[in-house]
Amino acid sequence: MAEKTLPRLFKAYEDSIGTVLRSRVLQVIDKIIALLDNEMLSNFIEPYEFAKFLYGIFKTKDLTQTATCCQIVAKLVAEN
Repeated sequence: MAEKTLPRLFKAYEDSIGTVLRSRVLQVIDKIIALLDNEMLSNFIEPYEFAKFLYGIFKTKDLTQTATCCQIVAKLVAEN
């Protein structure tokens, strides 16, 4: 399930125009990542591509999205 869900969510984020919708999609990504263990994460997320995805969000300077990205990164770092 996650194999198809996460890449689709990344695409949904990129295709979204409004910041509110983008923030909601990021929150869903955050919640899914919280549910996955290291093994599942390594199967469904390619680190370099995910880092580029997060970097693109950090560049927007949207505080809500940046805060969510920081939460995601903290969860990923805590897992390792």
